[in-house]
Amino acid sequence: MLKTFALGPQHLLGLEKGDRVLITAENPVFLHTPALAVGIQQGEFVFVYIDPKGIGKQGRLPLDQYGESWHLEIEDGFQVNTPDGILHAYSKRDLEYPGIAVDLYRPEDEDVGIGLSMTEYIPEGEGLCGYDASNPGLSRQEIDEIPVQRIRTEDHQQIASKDGITPANAGQYHISAGLVTRAWEDELNDVDSHRRVFHYGYDL
Repeated sequence: MLKTFALGPQHLLGLEKGDRVLITAENPVFLHTPALAVGIQQGEFVFVYIDPKGIGKQGRLPLDQYGESWHLEIEDGFQVNTPDGILHAYSKRDLEYPGIAVDLYRPEDEDVGIGLSMTEYIPEGEGLCGYDASNPGLSRQEIDEIPVQRIRTEDHQQIASKDGITPANAGQYHISAGLVTRAWEDELNDVDSHRRVFHYGYDL
């Protein structure tokens, strides 16, 4: 099952007619049943769904029991079928680092997504590189990934060239606010290693 987002009571009035939801209820019994919202009518949430026999039906659930005997979820994001599996794009739901992530779902993975990429906004101040004693070349690689257009000095000035920046003095610089895409090359076996693309053309 793909990632879902549970709706709070305040979200019900915002549902549009035809919005796809997943219903879980005690009576009648629904378990992540796909349905289409009709709307709120006389204190009830009205929806249409397909029963196990393939017959289209209308259902009603009382609003005053929402969160107790029933609740709704929506699939978070959207999915695209590919020959290698389902690509699922969804919100990170992070207020400080907002963005989207893309996971791959394959039948053999038993509904466990494989993280492929993530595009997010980062606030100004992130360091140019870290330090890993077991991988001394990693710091240099991280610096090389950052275009000069995204590097700032300690007093927030843009630099003209990266010449002279080394892992030893990288602490004197930081990355500007903006978008970055992170991608995992061996996402199944090495979730710690990834490449970064710092976007800047849109902000020139």
